[in-house]
Amino acid sequence: MKLKETNTIGVIVPDIKNPFFPLVMAGIEQKAREKEYFTILSSTNESPKIEEEIVKNFIERGVDGVIITTANEYGDHLKLLEEQGIPVVAVDRSIKKLEVDTVLVDNKKGAYQAVQQLILQGHEKISIICGPLNTTPGLERYLGYQQALADYKIDQDDRYVIQGDFGEQSGYQCTEKLFGLDEKPTAIFSSNNMMTIGCMKALEDLNWEPKA
Repeated sequence: MKLKETNTIGVIVPDIKNPFFPLVMAGIEQKAREKEYFTILSSTNESPKIEEEIVKNFIERGVDGVIITTANEYGDHLKLLEEQGIPVVAVDRSIKKLEVDTVLVDNKKGAYQAVQQLILQGHEKISIICGPLNTTPGLERYLGYQQALADYKIDQDDRYVIQGDFGEQSGYQCTEKLFGLDEKPTAIFSSNNMMTIGCMKALEDLNWEPKA
């Protein structure tokens, strides 16, 4: 972080309802307090427009740095932070147009291992509920799914690839669409926790228990 001015760090997350982000925030707050910084948390609800408004507000407040899980990895508005000399750290999603420190998990490997486990249990008709493919986790988890199928010589069935938005409701709706297929998948890989919650609710409501 740059030299102290307001002792404040702005934190921007896409969905405060997602249990992942309160855990991340808890870690940020703990480390910030150790360095005598305060934090301001804002949620974009996955809206690039709201994110741009928050970025401009943080600049007006004179925050000393921003930690962000962006809703728009190609957003030009993030350059405003660079122009103001405000350091940025990206979490969970890359920022394509800025060279910033970035904290990521191995999304591709994690997805690969999950799909591999389904294959080893005897499944071949495996569906994926994708997150947005213009985000780092959305794309990388889809690539992990593809790689697992390819390594085990299973042809990808595009009917089983369905697009969600990382939200619970989309997980529910995507599962309903899969249930409507004449040849249903026997297993579903859901690409994040909120969509998985929606998927499980739909499975229960539909009385659907996919089996190999």
